[in-house]
Amino acid sequence: MKVTVEQLPKSTVKLTIEVDVAECESFVKKAAERISKEVSIAGFRKGKVPYDILKQHVGEGAIYEEAFQAIVNDTYPKAIEQEKLQVAGRANIETIKLVPGNPVIFAATAPLMPKVTLGNYKKLKTKKKAKAFDQKKFERTMNDLRKMRASEKLVDRAAQKGDKALLDFQVKVDGVAIEGGSALKQMLLLEEGQMIPGFIEGTFGMKKGDEKDVNVTFPENYHKKDLQSKPAVVHFKVHDVYEVVLPELNDEFAKMLNFESLKELELEIKQNIEKELEQESQQEFDSAVVKELLEICKCDDLADSLVEEEIDKMIRELEYDIANQGLNFDDYLTHLKRTREEMRKDFEPKAQERLKAAIVMRELAVEEKVTVPGEEIEKELDELRKAYGSSPEMLARINSHGMRDNVENNLIHKALFKKLAEYTK
Repeated sequence: MKVTVEQLPKSTVKLTIEVDVAECESFVKKAAERISKEVSIAGFRKGKVPYDILKQHVGEGAIYEEAFQAIVNDTYPKAIEQEKLQVAGRANIETIKLVPGNPVIFAATAPLMPKVTLGNYKKLKTKKKAKAFDQKKFERTMNDLRKMRASEKLVDRAAQKGDKALLDFQVKVDGVAIEGGSALKQMLLLEEGQMIPGFIEGTFGMKKGDEKDVNVTFPENYHKKDLQSKPAVVHFKVHDVYEVVLPELNDEFAKMLNFESLKELELEIKQNIEKELEQESQQEFDSAVVKELLEICKCDDLADSLVEEEIDKMIRELEYDIANQGLNFDDYLTHLKRTREEMRKDFEPKAQERLKAAIVMRELAVEEKVTVPGEEIEKELDELRKAYGSSPEMLARINSHGMRDNVENNLIHKALFKKLAEYTK
């Protein structure tokens, strides 16, 4: 195998690889065997057709075309290893010569890991900031727990915030009832912000048997485009009003939630909030460190193909998030008045930043000799197995090489940030 290396701009390399006839022989033979199992030739069983007979029927060029990918798969990685190149993404393969009885020649253009020049990262200015305990969040959490165990009491009074009401409603725009805008004897929690502005508030002060019209306006970012910023009239009829009765915060309440006492419950909630605050503080620190490192450390231009791959990944992530919200991605783009190509262009700076951050962190991990013991990786994987082991599909993903690599990378990053924190003191 002969390899010629041509360095291209933006951390890209072009390898011209020549594979001699002898090296190709085994791949051509296996390709012929595969083809012979699929063709019918009189006088021969499938898979038992001699090479000379087979090439008369399908053409020797077809056999070489069948063998080509296997030749590439075998020789391209060897060429990368031989030339000691750090390839960072998929290669674009171009056939140069594929003629029976001759060496196979192809070109592989691939992105390389760009050169990184580490600056004085041991004198970082970023400091980790501790977050003060969020008492309001604690109170909201305790109140939410009470709401989960709330009871309802039928009352003979006007509806107010926090009540529940059994009611009929119908929404009209320009005098016409809108699709999906009507309900009979619907139980609603009268909490502001749950419907379009003014809807819930319109029920306040209504008693059993009351009817009235309420003027509202659909938000300008409403999910149905034809209703955005439209004025509407809601007709209400109240059947019953219920007071939501919250349980007292005491030991009995705590026992309903499987805690021995209210003190134990409150301690658990406080510890969980403190963990969340520590995670938020760590995430903010990590982000700030990465931003500072990108200013300190210099990274050569990235290959266009590598950036395009990262944009593809970002688009897939966005599509997944949009689908999880029950929305259609094309409708989402229409709402934003953006095309896919415009979205890709919007994502390019962020894709560049994400890639450079990953590359710089990788280089720092090597420089700082940050590694993770195998038992730590296994411990993390075991935790995932315990959490998701009931799903065969998830278990297969957890046991895959890809998941192990992801876990290892995450643990290395965690250890690296811990190391970098020493340089911020």
